[in-house]
Amino acid sequence: MNVARAILARDKHLIPTAWLKRADGEWEFHGLQPPEDDADKAAMAYLLEHAVRRTGATAIIHTAESWVGSVESLKKGLRASESPDRREAILVTVATRAGDIQTLASIFHKNLLGQVRFEPVIEGGAVRGSAGSFFAPILRVWAEENRRQPPV
Repeated sequence: MNVARAILARDKHLIPTAWLKRADGEWEFHGLQPPEDDADKAAMAYLLEHAVRRTGATAIIHTAESWVGSVESLKKGLRASESPDRREAILVTVATRAGDIQTLASIFHKNLLGQVRFEPVIEGGAVRGSAGSFFAPILRVWAEENRRQPPV
């Protein structure tokens, strides 16, 4: 999260990234195209699913900018991007083959000069559900692998 915050503060934007922990223990970096819509997000999830399958990855760290909506807006069926009280955040999600998913969120605000101010980091919470749906294809790959051979 600290690295992502520093990049956003310096560059004023943050491209989505993924680090895969390959089966050999090494880490593989993926710079990703920022998604414009749900189709782009699905394509990104598909690419990561296949990278996990290809590398035998046992963990992934995904970092991206995102909209975060209030619980009240989500209960009304609004997507975070449609919420009138939406806020921008950095999301850093770690998922493992063992099925663990942890998301950290850092809400941020940009002023007219582009300077970034960060709120304290939030752990888990409402952002966890959105992480689960994005990572569903990867979790399915790992579930298949775990049925064949449980993780160590």
